[in-house]
Amino acid sequence: MIERDLLEEALQANEAASGPIPQVLRDEAADLFRHVKSAPELQEEDGWRAHEAG
Repeated sequence: MIERDLLEEALQANEAASGPIPQVLRDEAADLFRHVKSAPELQEEDGWRAHEAG
């Protein structure tokens, strides 16, 4: 949870300095995340957590 809070803080600071992130880029990032998360090698038992920790 701390990482998420730090990420949110960093995103807010970036947005304050550079302006809002365009929606098209937000959508592209969300699609990429869904694609990576659904990768077959991450579907194994604890695969996502193991890759996330590494």
